[in-house]
Amino acid sequence: MLKFLVPVFCLCCCSGLAMSPQDGAAPAAKPAVSPEETAVNEVLKVYSDVYNKHDAAALIEYWAPNAVSISTETGSRVVGRDAIKAGFEQLFKADPQSKLTIRLKHFRFIKPEILSIEGESVITTPKEEPNENFFSAILVKVGEKWQIEQASESAIPTPATPYDGLKSLEWMVGTWVDDTKGVNVESQMSWNAKKTFLIRKYSVQYDNDPECETGTQIIAWDTRSKSIRSWTFSCDGSFGEGTWSNNDNEWHVKFNHTGADGSLVSGTQVLSKVDDSTIQVHTIGREVDGEITPSHPAVKMIKKPETVEPKK
Repeated sequence: MLKFLVPVFCLCCCSGLAMSPQDGAAPAAKPAVSPEETAVNEVLKVYSDVYNKHDAAALIEYWAPNAVSISTETGSRVVGRDAIKAGFEQLFKADPQSKLTIRLKHFRFIKPEILSIEGESVITTPKEEPNENFFSAILVKVGEKWQIEQASESAIPTPATPYDGLKSLEWMVGTWVDDTKGVNVESQMSWNAKKTFLIRKYSVQYDNDPECETGTQIIAWDTRSKSIRSWTFSCDGSFGEGTWSNNDNEWHVKFNHTGADGSLVSGTQVLSKVDDSTIQVHTIGREVDGEITPSHPAVKMIKKPETVEPKK
């Protein structure tokens, strides 16, 4: 039995890196997102909210009458709304505090009235490790609505080694600099000797301040949570941790940081990979001691070309 999957789509048309305050920096432009993709993501958010209320009767309205739910691991098939609803009721009874997060990876219109989507789901409960899965679904347009005709789900395989869990970040290895005027931010990312951790050394030097702020970040693959995590330590005694998630060319790092003065800063850093040598970094949802504060403007990090030592 699938643990969630997607609702009726009501599309009416075609249907980390260290960042310090950068005064005067202009927000960097993000890659354009199509109206269709925006609509899909909005509906997925609404669906996850309905799931998190554990309302099986509401969820089943998002499936076609003869929908088929398939587990690719066991080959089991659940057919029809009544059977799928019973499965949801069983899941909610077994995990009354479970919460769902959905990440859309790809979508494609096979025909104007047939839509294919793929993504990842994460089910979290207070006493267990997160349960992550791949999903795919075929939706058919009926009148003005999209309904799930067939959907499948499979567990995300656990990387065999820490390197396998981290290799999606290997492109970040090297030296990066912030192109903002008035401050020199440099990050040096490298592997440890056995390629089981990524280590980032960073420095922040303002033009009008003789002191240089430095820090270290360790990035690791967490086998238990099946996620990339990081721990950051700054020279002023502050420290923090973050959890990384990926959506195509964009990484989100949800972080909590304890300041040297005891303050608690939280938020999400968004790292958008423009190309192999350019990253746009933006902090959103920033809070200090529970109070929402203005987010830092987006900045751009440029990768320095590698230098080749001359042969002797």
